[in-house]
Amino acid sequence: MSVVFQRALRDRFERHLSAVNGHQWYPTADVVAAFQTVAEEAGPATMRKGGMECAKAVTDDEEVAGVGSALGSLRAAHAEAHRGPTAGDYTYDHPRERSVRVGITGDYPYGAAFAEGVFVQLVRECGPENAIPFAERATPRDEEAAAWRLRW
Repeated sequence: MSVVFQRALRDRFERHLSAVNGHQWYPTADVVAAFQTVAEEAGPATMRKGGMECAKAVTDDEEVAGVGSALGSLRAAHAEAHRGPTAGDYTYDHPRERSVRVGITGDYPYGAAFAEGVFVQLVRECGPENAIPFAERATPRDEEAAAWRLRW
């Protein structure tokens, strides 16, 4: 991410969170408000890139090996990061050799573009060495707000 882009995002977040510190916990409502501001001002492509950057924190874990493991770690990290009220959840089926169906629940607050970026980056980082992920929208199930079929 470029320094200018990072600064622009930080400025938008600080409108809702005072000073941003990567090692501090913030109330979910404040973080959601910041994400919504970024989504409105910067658009879905930026949110997708933001999701891709956030996914790198999950894939940095040395114990994560393969897409299935990465999806499990993603759900655990998401639950751990959101204390108190629910912040939705990621959904996924058991991965096949070169595809997996993924989604987000209706109460997931960060939007579909952000989640899509997270999923694509997880496959890029944890899939086979030659993985080139492609996300295609799928029909959401009852509990889902959005869903995708990821292929690589």
